[in-house]
Amino acid sequence: MRFLSLQLSPRWKFLVALLLLTAITTYAFIRSEQIHDRLEHVWAVNNAKSTILLDMRVVVKGANKLLEAMSANSEKDKAEAKEMMARYQWLETSLSKNLEKSKLTSRNEMALMHKLAIDRAAAQQLILRFNDLLANNQIASASELLNKEFRPGPYSRWLADIDELISTTNESNAKAGEVAGADYERLRTTVLLLSALIVILGLVALWLTIKQSAEETPAN
Repeated sequence: MRFLSLQLSPRWKFLVALLLLTAITTYAFIRSEQIHDRLEHVWAVNNAKSTILLDMRVVVKGANKLLEAMSANSEKDKAEAKEMMARYQWLETSLSKNLEKSKLTSRNEMALMHKLAIDRAAAQQLILRFNDLLANNQIASASELLNKEFRPGPYSRWLADIDELISTTNESNAKAGEVAGADYERLRTTVLLLSALIVILGLVALWLTIKQSAEETPAN
């Protein structure tokens, strides 16, 4: 503890303490900004994925309703369904590119995307069969295909894949929030401990200075 009793003026001791406190404050600010930036990045990436996935879900559910309407053999509904599937394909392609570029993409997400592509392809095959039946004016067979094969099979799996991807994205956001909260708590504890240490060292230095001054003061 000898360094605490160095012959320094009170002004210099105050400056040393101020520098140490400034260093702690700077560290706390930089670290908190890093935690915040990391959290914002995770949320931005996941929110972009969530937006695409929610749009995909809306399109898939809308396509299901249109297929029902197409049983009436409406050319307008057929054109709208074609346009809707083209939009879905664009959304799925956008999501795939997003996942490929992002460093935050998990293996589970990639596996789900692979499963999604398989189930979507199976659903599209049934949609083609459905269209062929309508083209041949086989309305009853088309409705049966829709209700007995498409909806309970590929369609439900297709929708479930999208829902699972949405759930995975939400879980990633929640986990990122928990990690950030834990990091902030560790930072808070570290800053408090360092500040307490500086206060203790300052008190010890003050006590040693007073003691040294008393010893050097000649007795009357």
